[in-house]
Amino acid sequence: MGKGPIQFSLRPEYQGRAVLLLAGDILFITVAIHFLPLLSELLAASYFIPIVASAYWWEVAGASAATAASLVLYALVSVIDGGDTNFIIQQMIIKGLLFYFAGFTTSLIAKERRQLLVRLRRDEIQTI
Repeated sequence: MGKGPIQFSLRPEYQGRAVLLLAGDILFITVAIHFLPLLSELLAASYFIPIVASAYWWEVAGASAATAASLVLYALVSVIDGGDTNFIIQQMIIKGLLFYFAGFTTSLIAKERRQLLVRLRRDEIQTI
């Protein structure tokens, strides 16, 4: 029972657009954190949106890339805004663990969903 190649939920012709959309989303959140410091923690939670979307579309690779981009940009804006270095490092560790956990969990769910759909289609074809 061979599993065959992985089929991502996003069609190849839309992947470039999706990458630009998610990269733009991460950049927009980072700029908003810089210009709206009172809402920085609320906006930092918004990084979950592109991380979960990336994990759903590209599984662990997408989750890892989105988490890394989010953490690097968040650290950069924290340093630019004059944050304490020790506090920034602690924030990166905590946020990194939370972001990666959410992305990894989403990627596992997406992978299982795709495998279930393949099995359902195969069973459907066999019953015909």
